[in-house]
Amino acid sequence: MLHQVARAIGGRPLFRTWAEARWLWVAVLRATPGRVALVLMPDHLHLIHPTDVRRSVAAALSGFVRRRHRARGERGPVFEPLPEPRPIADRKMLRRTVRYVHLNPCRRDLVRDPLAWPFSTHRDACGLTLPAARPVESDPLRFHAYVSSDPDASVEGTQFPEPKVEVTDPRAVLHAVSALTRTPLSSIGMRGTPHRLVMAATSALCGPVSRAAIAEHIGVDPRSVKRASASDAVLRAVSLLVDDPRFPALHDQPLRWPDPPGRRG
Repeated sequence: MLHQVARAIGGRPLFRTWAEARWLWVAVLRATPGRVALVLMPDHLHLIHPTDVRRSVAAALSGFVRRRHRARGERGPVFEPLPEPRPIADRKMLRRTVRYVHLNPCRRDLVRDPLAWPFSTHRDACGLTLPAARPVESDPLRFHAYVSSDPDASVEGTQFPEPKVEVTDPRAVLHAVSALTRTPLSSIGMRGTPHRLVMAATSALCGPVSRAAIAEHIGVDPRSVKRASASDAVLRAVSLLVDDPRFPALHDQPLRWPDPPGRRG
C-alpha cells in the first residue's frame, strides 16, 4: 500500500470554486480505481492506493490543468513534480494513515468535522455519498468514531448523521442531494441523476408539501415530481444529510481559504 501526495507550486489554490474541485476529483477518480483513500485540499491532495499510480495520476492532473486553463484563460505549470509514494508497512499503519488523510481538512482548520469536507473519501467510507468513491466500511459508525476522535476534530468523536422522517422545506432536500452527489447547485440542472434524485427525495420526504409546491421550489413540472422514484437506501442517505450543517450544498460562489499554517498537511 502506498501514500501519494501531489502539491500545487508555491501553495497556490488548485480550485476557486466547488465546480473546479469537482473537475479535479473526477479526474483523479478515473485514474485511480481501487483507491483506499483520497482527499482534495486547496493546495494539494493525498491518495492511498495499493500500487504506484504516479503515471496515471500525472495524466489526470495534466488533464485537469488543461481544462482549468481553458476555463480561466491561463497557462503555465500548476503542480510540483510528483514525489515517490511512501510505503505503508502494515494494516495498523494503513489505518492510521487513512485517518491522517481524512483529518487533513480539520488539521488545516477548513472544517471541524471530517464529514464536513465534501471532497474526501471519509464521507464515502461512511456511506454518505452517491456514487461512492470507495467501498463503505463494514461498520460506518465505528469508523467515523475512530477518525473523528482526534484533537483536530473532537476527542470524544462527532455524531453520525441521523435520518429525518419528515421534511417541510424542499430546498433542504435540494441542498442534501447537492452534498450527497458532490454536485454544485448550478449543475443539478433539469436532467441527470442528481436532478432525478431531488425530485424523488422531495416527493418521498416532504409529505405535507404538495407536489405543486415542491415543483415550484425546485423549478420543474409537477408531473415530473410524481414520476420520480429512488430506492429506499438512497432516500435514507438523503434523509441523513438533510438539515445537517456539516453537509451544506455546494454553492457557486468563489471559495475563500484561511491562510495556510506553517506546517504542511
